[in-house]
Amino acid sequence: MARIPPFRELPQVGHSGERQAWEVFGAGDQLGTVNLLTSERVKQAAGLVRTGRVINLNLPLNFPITLYGGFRTGYRHHIEVNRGGRDDYVDNFAMQGSSQWDSLRHIR
Repeated sequence: MARIPPFRELPQVGHSGERQAWEVFGAGDQLGTVNLLTSERVKQAAGLVRTGRVINLNLPLNFPITLYGGFRTGYRHHIEVNRGGRDDYVDNFAMQGSSQWDSLRHIR
């Protein structure tokens, strides 16, 4: 398993000085820390189950109502009806506003 470096050891990006962790698990890796979910760890975690109770960790899509310091509001769902059918779209949907809706994968 790859060693996870402390933040201070991550490579810096260009002139910004920001640090990035894109290749911690090797060049071209597509999983990131999901690599840590080995079958051995999953089996070990299953042994911790006591009751089988399921807890939903998702927040409602419109929560919190004000996002990012108040300058962004919750999403708006539009349905427009026209002669050819309907157009259905979501506007101002903040993928990181409630639960992490942009998935476990970020695109470089």
